[in-house]
Amino acid sequence: MSTTPKEQRSKSRLELAVQVRFTCVIAIFALSILTLEEWIRLPTFSTELVLLKVAMLALLGTEVLVLRTKAGIASAVPIVLAGGAILVPLVVWQATMLDAPFMLPVATILLTMTSATLPWPFRYHVLVVTYSLTAITAEQLLLGTQPSNSKPLLALSLVLIATTIGIASSTSRRRTQLRRAQVRMRESEERFRQLAEHSRDIIWVWNPTPSLEYVNPAYEQFTGLAPEPLFEDPLKVLQVMHPDDRSRLRKALFAISKGRTKTLDLTVAHKDGRHFAFEAWGAPILDHRGKVVRSIGVWRDITKRAAAAEELGIQATTDPLTGIHNGRFLRALAKKELARAHRKGTSVSIVLFDIDYFKKSNDQYGHPAGDQILVQVTERCSQAVRTSDTLARYGGDEFVALLPESEEDGAASVAEILRHKIADSPVVHAGRSLHLTASFGVASSEPGAECFDLDTLLSRADQALYAAKDAGRNCVRAWSDLEV
Repeated sequence: MSTTPKEQRSKSRLELAVQVRFTCVIAIFALSILTLEEWIRLPTFSTELVLLKVAMLALLGTEVLVLRTKAGIASAVPIVLAGGAILVPLVVWQATMLDAPFMLPVATILLTMTSATLPWPFRYHVLVVTYSLTAITAEQLLLGTQPSNSKPLLALSLVLIATTIGIASSTSRRRTQLRRAQVRMRESEERFRQLAEHSRDIIWVWNPTPSLEYVNPAYEQFTGLAPEPLFEDPLKVLQVMHPDDRSRLRKALFAISKGRTKTLDLTVAHKDGRHFAFEAWGAPILDHRGKVVRSIGVWRDITKRAAAAEELGIQATTDPLTGIHNGRFLRALAKKELARAHRKGTSVSIVLFDIDYFKKSNDQYGHPAGDQILVQVTERCSQAVRTSDTLARYGGDEFVALLPESEEDGAASVAEILRHKIADSPVVHAGRSLHLTASFGVASSEPGAECFDLDTLLSRADQALYAAKDAGRNCVRAWSDLEV
């Protein structure tokens, strides 16, 4: 991931400050060794101890620079105050050589014990100061300004320093691991943000309140609405939903809040009037105790796929020539209507008809004329049936009208209307008027009968249709009127 020039300069300053800090630490320990050596050779006031304090002040300055680079100058103020509060009295004390025999070792012990409870980088500075106090105590013991019984306190100080340094080292490793984990988490969050910002899917993050934590720009693309109002009231998303989907979405959100994963299809309206179909998926995010802490949702645009599926469904159930339903659709619908008629104790009727001498007309005038005959006959018959009735092309020149909740007499009346529509309106093709007739067979199920299916009705209507043809064509016959 690319960085800006400003970020590169900040990183360079930080690396330089870290190098200076470690250089100062090395200088402190080197000067300490030189100081102890000087105490052994010549127990007098040493210049190295003063340089030690100067190095500590330099270390404090670099630490301030590190903090300023990381978190701003405000974070460095407590370090400056803490360092000054410890270092300045120490320098004054050493310069005036106050006679306080046990003050230095006691202060060393207290600072060492206190450093274990301080956060970084305070602990780091306190340890360096404590090391300096221990060195001063050793110097004063060698010079004779500290009583000999201060030696146990000095030994205790050294033990505590060693222990604290060990704890600090372990803590430093843990903090390093934590920082690395935090860096990886930030990088992972940034990758997720980049993916979400450029995704064509609508991505949501909710918490259990419920309130919205995040929604990506795809929401505005599909709705034309700004997402800000959703952060105040998440349920405003229902305003862009199809009314039939609102209760379903509410139930899905409740189920997700209880720890279940849900998938459903939704329709979303754009403010310009367009509608989009979505496949919506939602799942809970659980903590280590299995409690739902937030939930995530992804809405994928399936408008084109839904339109293609709808088109395939239409093609599978529609006659391509006439545009009305085909035999497959008729069978499925008849099964439902017969089951409903059985439950309600009503009848279902069908009207089966075909065009008289259609093959002769097709051969005489050609297939285009035959197709035109079928199209115009369909148009006239579609206008004559009720809105509750279904007209289907069953095959060739054979048509079926399905009439739910209709008895045989009523179906015969509908058949007569259809017969007149065909006989009284010639079909026009290539400037020629073709006078046509049709023969009709009518059959009905018995009210509440369970044994009826479409094949039974078609068989009876077919017998009535052939009776109409035997009677001279262009007429209607009902199955109940036949002598079977």
